[in-house]
Amino acid sequence: MTWRWSLVVTGLFAATLWSGPVFAQSPLGLDLRGMEPGGPMLPVLIEGAGLNAAQQAQVRQILANHRPLVQSLVTQLSMAREALATRLYGPDPVGVVDLAPLVQQVAQLRGQLTQERLQVTLEIRNLLTPDQLARAAQTLQRLNDWRAAMQNLRGAP
Repeated sequence: MTWRWSLVVTGLFAATLWSGPVFAQSPLGLDLRGMEPGGPMLPVLIEGAGLNAAQQAQVRQILANHRPLVQSLVTQLSMAREALATRLYGPDPVGVVDLAPLVQQVAQLRGQLTQERLQVTLEIRNLLTPDQLARAAQTLQRLNDWRAAMQNLRGAP
């Protein structure tokens, strides 16, 4: 029964890591809306690294510098997805050829958003010391270990 309790505690810890993107605010007070590339990796990098006050200020500035473009891309992507869904599930007949421009637009916006998020992450990563990078890597490894343990519990491959 003890191992289950430790999994619950670990799960709560991981949920707190993931809640950064959900609530769009990190414990350091950084607004990360739309900034997490491929999931919650940016908050893990930031929170796990142990930034000093000067680094936190630099991260805030990096996020502020990129926020207008990221927010614009997120809005455009949302609108493009909605247009695709409206056309796809609408009453009019539709084929692959009809949807191709909308699908291409969604793919292009996703690519642009991914590139912008990558740029943000690299700029923040460049602020970190080797020790901080090692701590961030350890935090990420613990998160990956927890994910694997949860998959094993559920019987997933």
